[in-house]
Amino acid sequence: MKENIELDDFLRFLRTWLTASWMQHNIVIKNDSYRFNIQHDLGIKWSLYVKTLVSELCQDILGKAVDIKIDDNLISLVFTE
Repeated sequence: MKENIELDDFLRFLRTWLTASWMQHNIVIKNDSYRFNIQHDLGIKWSLYVKTLVSELCQDILGKAVDIKIDDNLISLVFTE
């Protein structure tokens, strides 16, 4: 709804979505980067879904790529300023 979306706004939205979805997550802020680690028990297909969703949203909204690593139960997202 805002004309210019900043990284902080995007991260706030992502954290709200994760909290509302009851996804266990933690955020580490270090050297102008934000690392989200999302723990779940939904398998590789869920990890791939979240990877695709976040990657596309980040590219469309912020015009940036996000570094994403996945496995069966963990998704790691790294956003840089």
